[in-house]
Amino acid sequence: MLLAQEILAVANLFPIPMVWVAILGAALALCLLIGLFLWGIKNPVVWRLLAALGMAVGSGLLVWGIVAAATCEPIPFCSPAGIIGIGAGILTGAITLLVLSFVGRRAC
Repeated sequence: MLLAQEILAVANLFPIPMVWVAILGAALALCLLIGLFLWGIKNPVVWRLLAALGMAVGSGLLVWGIVAAATCEPIPFCSPAGIIGIGAGILTGAITLLVLSFVGRRAC
């Protein structure tokens, strides 16, 4: 309990603007994604893993957008149509990446 109060006291003295934290997190995620994409040029298994992750995220966003539109649930940062569009775009990109990971490689 005392430790939590001390942490809160320090957080109140030195507030971190949340906008910069979000921008920093997005920049780090983008750098990681670009690094994995470039690594996938040499090793297609990386592209297949990225494609599987992208298909999961895209499908989840599609389902969330459809359910939010059907139940008139408000989404905190976008409209349900926007979430459906983002999910469809991620899903399409992931399927394209999966197909590209199998094209142009010869079996050894």
